[in-house]
Amino acid sequence: MLEALKSIGAKISFSGEHNKLPIIIEGGFIDGSEVQIEQESSSQFISALMMIGPFLPDGLRIKREGKRLSDSYIQLTKQVMEEVGFRAEISENEIYIPRMKASIEKYTVEGDWSAAAYWMAFVVLVPEAKIKLKGLKENSAQGDKEMLTVLKDFGLEHQWEGENLILFRNKEIALPQQFTYDCSEIPDQAQTLAFLCAALEIETKLTGLETLYLKETNRVSALKNELEKLGLVVEVSDGSLSFKGAIGVDTIKIATYNDHRMAMAGALLGCRIVVEIEQAEVVSKSYPSYWTDLKLITSASAPE
Repeated sequence: MLEALKSIGAKISFSGEHNKLPIIIEGGFIDGSEVQIEQESSSQFISALMMIGPFLPDGLRIKREGKRLSDSYIQLTKQVMEEVGFRAEISENEIYIPRMKASIEKYTVEGDWSAAAYWMAFVVLVPEAKIKLKGLKENSAQGDKEMLTVLKDFGLEHQWEGENLILFRNKEIALPQQFTYDCSEIPDQAQTLAFLCAALEIETKLTGLETLYLKETNRVSALKNELEKLGLVVEVSDGSLSFKGAIGVDTIKIATYNDHRMAMAGALLGCRIVVEIEQAEVVSKSYPSYWTDLKLITSASAPE
């Protein structure tokens, strides 16, 4: 990311060791209009460049290199930019953002489908559960909305009541014995699917995990470590993770590796065994009230 910014004139230096934080950024030097960057490590690099494009003197043309992983997030960035008055033109190998001014003064940010996915998984694990989620959009471009479809084979059903999403379980649908899924468009849900299937003791293979090696932690390695604590047989290869077997413990201590998604997804195991989450406060990165909400819906007097 730093090399890409430098290539268009950004003035960035290191106050300590080269290529490590802390860094010093001086404003006012970007004057380039074309940049090259690969998408395989993280789509977030491209989203960041897209969002500064309208403010550069000649806009920005982004040349994409490598595999088009997590492309749904690029499309989401495009949609939000257009909703506030900017323009983004996306083709196979490049993205063009012209210089423009925003044409909107007020914008409401929709709810987070990534966070909603944990409650979908809990509904699968607790057949009598019924949960109402507010703030989501039925026509959302967020990739993680796809979890509604993914978990349909697990019996997850939903309906919209106005702007509220109602989640419930169809108990007549039998759980699959085996599950295979390509997570390349919803990589943030790989941990959700892994811990859900582990709790249900479903033989599982997840692919499309190439971007997970460079997240808050190496999520593929972290999943392998924690799933093996359950007594499962786990195999990993380039961009994939497979496991099978039955849970062989009554209690587990989940290491989070300073990763909010390891904590939230790991909590799904609490429907089967006693779970202790290390560094539980890491959820503050994306869902500060997660534990409060979980306590609310699991209390004896939980509302619908």
